[in-house]
Order: sequence, then structure tokens, then C-alpha cells
Amino acid sequence: MDLALSRALCDQEKLYRQARRQRVMLGIKKLLDMEKPRFLPQLPPGVKPKLPRGRERNVTQNVPVIAIVGSGGGFRAMVGFSGVMKALYESGVLDCATYVAGLSGSTWYMSMLYSHPEFPAKGPADINQELMQSVSSNPLRLLLPQHLSSYVQALWTKKAAGQPVTFTDIFGMLIGETLVRGRMDSTLTDMQQKVGEAQCPLPLFTCLHVKPDVSELMFADWVEFSPYEIGMAKYGTFMTPDLFGSKFFMGSVVKKYNENPLHFLMGVWGSAFSILFNRVLGV
Repeated sequence: MDLALSRALCDQEKLYRQARRQRVMLGIKKLLDMEKPRFLPQLPPGVKPKLPRGRERNVTQNVPVIAIVGSGGGFRAMVGFSGVMKALYESGVLDCATYVAGLSGSTWYMSMLYSHPEFPAKGPADINQELMQSVSSNPLRLLLPQHLSSYVQALWTKKAAGQPVTFTDIFGMLIGETLVRGRMDSTLTDMQQKVGEAQCPLPLFTCLHVKPDVSELMFADWVEFSPYEIGMAKYGTFMTPDLFGSKFFMGSVVKKYNENPLHFLMGVWGSAFSILFNRVLGV
């Protein structure tokens, strides 16, 4: 089966967690100035403290799993989360986190950060300058002929392949052209390189699955996206990112499409705007 029917973490995330635990332990020690614990007695030169029996192998077992969570709210949430991530990075707290999760505007910032070719070597402070320039640019440039031509071409290609084309595609293109210009076609799978050695927290992007004929206040399922898998914990169904959007039958892929580009996913993660837009129109 191509669809994993389990709520357990995938093997790749388990390996990531194991490697990240070591880095988090070092980050917490550095943050709390615990490199030389004060509770140890003074020992003669050359004598190392000895841990109690059994503690040598379990020293990282009690390292906490810390997650940083950003809220939704469009550009306001994105700008706010950019300041939070900058402060956490510069203070060393980000080195103590295993996950960074977000919704809507927070995922837009996470997308910009984790798709940046120089992250995590370059911190949020420098990358935020690029974000400032992108947000401050004239939005009318999104309607220039060359951009409109690329939008139409991308939509036509998707429709010709047999995939549905919706308002989310157009919305995602506008958001992507604004925030991740030049790397709109990067994917979640590409982000695996960013976390391959557990050098930074694992990003978790989220959105709501709703029904067209039922209010989202009455029915909504959380959908989780990571560089390793996409799925719904409520039903215990997960797939690799390259299969999201493909057609399944009895858990197996019967029609596989190219992996969705980052700009389309940004439209999905910001779908709350589509819900509000539909509510305003009364549809």
C-alpha cells in the first residue's frame, strides 16, 4: 500500500527525532549555562565525573520535546512570527526546539524560511530583510503580463493533466510570487535536506479539511504537512509528500501526478481566506 494506515511516526521522523535530541540537549545546556554543572563537587585535575550506573546510555532520554507554534492570521501573523523566530534564533531557544508548527500566515513565513537556500546557515535576521522587501513591493506587479502569462500556463498544464483547478491555485500563485519569488516550484521533499542532519527544528504545516455543504464551525479535520509525510491523524492516514494530490484506490496509487509546488501548498495552508471569501459571498 502507498497509504500508511497508522498514527505512528514514520521511520524518517523517528531518525530525525533521535538525532535532534542530541542537538537539543546541547542547546539547553548552552542556554542554561549548564556546561559546567554547579551541583558537581570539585574534582582533582584530570578526574572526570562518573554518572550513576545506567545513566551513561540514557543521558538524552529525559530531553524534552519542545514545539514552537505560530498562529494564523494572514500577513499580520506572518510578520509577527518573523519577529518571534528572529528572537528565538538569536537567544538560542530555537536550538532547544524539536518542531516549529504553524497555520495560515505562520506557514507562509515558515515556507519562506525553510525554502531559503541559505537557511539555517543564515538566520532569520538576514532573511527577514528579504521578507520586508517582498511585502513592501508594489502588489500591482503581480498583474504584469509576464506574470499573468505564467499563471495561465501553469493552470492550463495542471488542468490538461487531469487535476482540478480552483481558486486555491490562483491564490497560491499570488502568495508565492510575493513571498518565495524564484523558488515557487520548490517542494516539501526538497526541505528534507534542511532537516537531514537535524540541524534545525522540523517544520509542521497545517490546514483544515472542510466540506463544501457544512459550516467549518460544525465540521473540520486537521491536516498535517511535514517534509516526510502528509496526513490526518484523526483517521491515521499518511502519505509521502510526492503522493499528495494523487488518486488512490484501496490505499494504492492509481494515478500519480507531479509533486505539488510550494506555492500551491501555501494557498492550501492559507485556505482560511477562501473560507471567509465564500462566507462573504454567501456561497
